[in-house]
Amino acid sequence: MRLKVLSQEEFVLQNVVAIARCLMQREVEQHSSGLELSLSELVREQMRSLARESEGDQTANLLEAAIAIVQKQVQGRLQEQGVPFNFDSYLASVRRTLKFPAREIAELGERLNQSREMQRLGERRSLMSPSQVPFEVAEVGLRGAIEGLFAFPLTEVCVVDVEQVQPPYQVKGEWFPFLVTAESLEFVVDDDGSIFVATENLPERLMELAGEGLMELANQLYTHL
Repeated sequence: MRLKVLSQEEFVLQNVVAIARCLMQREVEQHSSGLELSLSELVREQMRSLARESEGDQTANLLEAAIAIVQKQVQGRLQEQGVPFNFDSYLASVRRTLKFPAREIAELGERLNQSREMQRLGERRSLMSPSQVPFEVAEVGLRGAIEGLFAFPLTEVCVVDVEQVQPPYQVKGEWFPFLVTAESLEFVVDDDGSIFVATENLPERLMELAGEGLMELANQLYTHL
């Protein structure tokens, strides 16, 4: 079974474009709360991403930087489809709604940078599947107390091909989330393509096997359209 999966950002972006296109086609002028909520989610996710990636102090322009990225993404998609849409009133609402969350995200980003500098966080590794799908493996928790391991594709769209899973892995379920077992380990595959395995309280050898097994499972699952 080959299943197309979208990143959370891509899913929301497509939703924003679909709503805007529908409003223009129906010539509806009233404010759409659904469109505003979707735009807010896109901007919030961009702020999180910018805060995570920043290596210095967070600036007061975090919110505006995120809005600029989202506006460019959405307008680019709509221009490809020949659909003009004015988002000014929506973005003004988004600014008001996310003014205080932006400060909180900036503060969390600064704390994250401090933890990185102190080398307290789990490791993250970028890899490539045999089908040339980039993905990342991240340790969840603090070093010395890792609670789980995540793998997730670094593409907007890819395919999770459960038919390619080979023994000793066994796939259970007919739809997301799939449970994949291998000996005493259990991997959960969700509808965004992420794979999670819990490692809390596992002995060191099983921790190593969980990491190796997660990477091998990702290599088998991730492929292009």
